[in-house]
Amino acid sequence: KLLEMERPRVRPKFAPTAWLAAAVEEAQKEVARLTEPAWRRARVLQALLEAGGTLGMADLCAVASCPRETVRAMVKKAILKMDEAGQPVSLALGREQVEQLIRDAARGPKGGQAGALAALIAQAGPLELAELHKIAGASRANLRALARKGLVGLGEREVWRTPRARLPLLKKAPIFTPRQEQAWQEIQKELATGSKVVLLHGVTGSGKTEIYIRALGEVGRQGRQGIVMVPEIALTPQTIQRFVSRFPGRVAVLHSRLSLGEQFDEWRRARDGLVDVVIGPRSAIFAPLPRLGLIVIDEEHEWTYKQQEHSPRYHARDVALKLAELTGALVILGSATPDIATYQRAKEGEFKLLELPERIKVAGREAGDRRGTATFILCRDCGYVVRCKRCAVPLAYHQMEDDLVCHQCNYRTLVMDQCPKCWSRRIRYFGLGTQKVEEEVRKAYPQARVLRWDWDVTRGKDAHERILDQFLRHQADILIGTQMIAKGLDLPLVTLVGVISADTALHLPDFRTGERTYQLLTQVAGRAGRSLLGGKVIIQTYNPEHYAVQAARDQDYGAFFRKELAYRGEHGYPPYNQLARLVYAHPVEEKGRAESERLSRALRQRVSQLGLANCQVLGPAPAYVSRLRGRYRWQLVVRAEDVHPLLSETPIPPGWVVDVDPVSLL
Repeated sequence: KLLEMERPRVRPKFAPTAWLAAAVEEAQKEVARLTEPAWRRARVLQALLEAGGTLGMADLCAVASCPRETVRAMVKKAILKMDEAGQPVSLALGREQVEQLIRDAARGPKGGQAGALAALIAQAGPLELAELHKIAGASRANLRALARKGLVGLGEREVWRTPRARLPLLKKAPIFTPRQEQAWQEIQKELATGSKVVLLHGVTGSGKTEIYIRALGEVGRQGRQGIVMVPEIALTPQTIQRFVSRFPGRVAVLHSRLSLGEQFDEWRRARDGLVDVVIGPRSAIFAPLPRLGLIVIDEEHEWTYKQQEHSPRYHARDVALKLAELTGALVILGSATPDIATYQRAKEGEFKLLELPERIKVAGREAGDRRGTATFILCRDCGYVVRCKRCAVPLAYHQMEDDLVCHQCNYRTLVMDQCPKCWSRRIRYFGLGTQKVEEEVRKAYPQARVLRWDWDVTRGKDAHERILDQFLRHQADILIGTQMIAKGLDLPLVTLVGVISADTALHLPDFRTGERTYQLLTQVAGRAGRSLLGGKVIIQTYNPEHYAVQAARDQDYGAFFRKELAYRGEHGYPPYNQLARLVYAHPVEEKGRAESERLSRALRQRVSQLGLANCQVLGPAPAYVSRLRGRYRWQLVVRAEDVHPLLSETPIPPGWVVDVDPVSLL
């Protein structure tokens, strides 16, 4: 059912097409018959030009290899002129006009027919009518005339809409390092059985992608197919480029920035077994490959693999593990900063752990954390913060549009110069978004070429590709962006990375804040130093003593893992227990509170009835974003070794959103 849900609902695209319906020899004879009169006239004009504009009739016919009738016909059309005695022959037009006539000599109805036939002979296959017109100037009338002669067939051909045509190809595969070769040998053994999940823990720039490509090649030789998932659409173009160059014509791409037509055609190519590799973010896991042999999840720790906005609230990693179990495929989970639970499963032997602790070569330059110019606006007299009327979150100031924007519901309002509560004019802009960073960078380095990469400038279909291409071609010196550019990109010319307010997430009410901070800092640091130029990373922080920041500074995942696991164990968080988050929203605050309290009592009562000793129901409490799009939000959290016995035995009323294994409690 999920596979069918992901199928785009559009129709195939067809284009008028022509193809050669006669033998090549017959078509070539027709081309000669059609073009000979025109070329005879062109030879006459060329001979006169080379002779200075005048020649005797006998000499002209000899040089141009044409009969006298050709010359006389051209005289009647006022292209040539002769004296009364028929001697000599000269041009009746200026040189520029004559040269144009020579260029146009093979055109016209017969010339269009000849050009179409010649193009179809050269193509040795069907050509769209639009392409024939572009190549040979052939009109539909020309082609219909050829069809009546039985020389050309006319019809329609399905057109595959593909997003890959504009991508350049990359160089051939590099030679593996000893560490890569060792990891590859282990993966090759697993490919023979498909019995295990492999966690490929490799530092940034250690060559994980090359191992993915080698594994896909092996799967292809076995007659099977593979899926490669990336966490962000922004990462897809560069990933596509690397895989398309190694599997030309055998890669399909699936993501939401494609047109519906492109999505539909890529989906059908996958379903019909016409590709070996499917690449894309979360929903690519549902690609209908009939011979699945390998699933690669790059940056497996990323929260974007979880569908949070609507049901079904699946995690692509969990879907991949189940799909592999059903199909016998191998799963490779790759990351420089694995999810704590994933790494724990690998340490316990449930997954096969392979390590790539050394870089091959090194890159990166990005900066930034938040969109907008200022994160929030505050009155310095009364402390009033300008908030969205529907979502109860601070409005961000966007200088380019000169307005205040809610990043939850996109509510916009005019900038104010007085506090609406106390009427003070002491309004101050706090925080530092990407627009403000860009403004300050341009002031400090007016000679530098600056690019900004955030959600506000990447709404167009190919926006990510254009920005990435500009930066890779060194058409910009400084790239400023949000967290989307902190991971996965290979930027060989980058020698400096700056991270602004690196510890902002540490103070959010979520147990994963330490892990998120460590992952972000480690990933963004990995953009620097990917070439012989070397690199440096500068981190701005108010908490340099925090273990996540220190471990990121030292690039020490082991130290972070041990401290984070101890913290999780002390408080009963995953992987030691499972969580479920239940959220209820209502336009009337008190009704929302009452409903959440009613369900919390029902859940606690059922815990007691079922004798679930280690099961806790936390809340109700207002959600972190307590009001969203005009609705007040309340949440409950269930914590247990297994939340399913409680949830399956408790009726959950309509209106509640149940998220098992949430990636965030915010």
